[in-house]
Amino acid sequence: MPLHIWARARSKSQIVAQVRRDLNISFLDVRAVQLDPVDLRGLPRIASDQTEWVPPKFLPTTAKAFSFWTS
Repeated sequence: MPLHIWARARSKSQIVAQVRRDLNISFLDVRAVQLDPVDLRGLPRIASDQTEWVPPKFLPTTAKAFSFWTS
């Protein structure tokens, strides 16, 4: 679900949390400034002579999930 909230106020996280409660979906609050690119892509591994990326476990894997990214 795309949702863009722009405000200098501290209530952005509260707005997103309320929306996810109203829709009864899971919620992940990710602070992008605290992550390195490899944290999102995952780590590489070799499988069948090819490199594949192993995604991090903290990212949602279900279709009914909500991620909140902020910097």
